[in-house]
Amino acid sequence: MGLSLGGAIAATLAVPSRAAALVLWSALAHPTHLRQLAESAAVAIPAANGGREYCAHTISPSFLETIDQVDPLKAIASFQAPTLIIHPEKDEHLPLSHPEDYFQAVGSAIKEKVIVPGADHTFTSVAWEREVIDRTVAWFTTHLLKPLR
Repeated sequence: MGLSLGGAIAATLAVPSRAAALVLWSALAHPTHLRQLAESAAVAIPAANGGREYCAHTISPSFLETIDQVDPLKAIASFQAPTLIIHPEKDEHLPLSHPEDYFQAVGSAIKEKVIVPGADHTFTSVAWEREVIDRTVAWFTTHLLKPLR
């Protein structure tokens, strides 16, 4: 499971880690989008040797130089386990093309895409957060726990 950049990481590592199920929240599908955002919206940190700050995170120059080597959509294409993609309708960072591209790319026959109406990138309301957590728990319960006999 991963949120935002963590979603791209989870998608990239799902196959090599042999994940039994996957959930992506507000997942970054196109790492070049992150580089463009960092270059246009992040503020240079004078003492950080080319580092930049964005949303209270430090972004190193080496991170930006290597981000194009990550391709979560290519990685997830061979992932066969159940996959749930949850994305906010009003994500201020990632357009709705990101969840759609994940949905189209994932190799699993068991997949679902949910768009949370009105939600922002990190689901910053009690109702949005509850919906995302409840759907995630239900997904993992269904696809990871074996029924008791």
